[in-house]
Amino acid sequence: MKVASINICILLVYCIVYATAQIDHCWLVQSWPYGYCLSYPCKYKPGVFVLHGLWPVTFRGRTLENSTARADDIIDKINNDSSLVADMNRYWKSLLRRNTELFWVHEWKKHGSAFPHEPLDYFRRTVKLMKRMNLLSTLKAGGVEPRTTSYPKSKYKDAIKAVTSSDNVILKCAYNETGYLLQEVMLCTDYEAETFIECNSYEMFEENCGPDIIFPPRW
Repeated sequence: MKVASINICILLVYCIVYATAQIDHCWLVQSWPYGYCLSYPCKYKPGVFVLHGLWPVTFRGRTLENSTARADDIIDKINNDSSLVADMNRYWKSLLRRNTELFWVHEWKKHGSAFPHEPLDYFRRTVKLMKRMNLLSTLKAGGVEPRTTSYPKSKYKDAIKAVTSSDNVILKCAYNETGYLLQEVMLCTDYEAETFIECNSYEMFEENCGPDIIFPPRW
């Protein structure tokens, strides 16, 4: 009887964990090279935001990863779609790797494999969202341009909200003696990665910027 009770408890724990680890929505993550590369040894620093990836997350903002996913023919599939590969090379260049294709495989295996669609659909939807949200232009329209002095965090969020109509942004920063410096912008999207949605309060713990943020210029 004791053994049976233990087995039931284990099963209940498994069911709870499994139920809470299901994809609820996604984050579209874009990196600003002149903030991101303050913390990482970049090989490439363009003057535009670049895609980091599309990350499926739980309701509470925990990323879903699949370390055992196989990606044997993903690059062949991408290269067979000339329009997609052109977009990937434009928007989804690796800042850290000389071989960007390895970065695409990494992002698929770590995050995309948890997405509820096949690989090409994952990449296409990610690029489509990226095209809809030109962060450099969006921030500029809201009065936020790269400079060595800071802007209030609310100014970044208001500029993005003017385009998405949602409070759907999580800001990630580096920190040094000059203050908080923008590294990445994470935008909440729906389950299907088709539209931008409100971020919920549970996932705002991911935000690590202070009330004033520098949008670092080229260096």
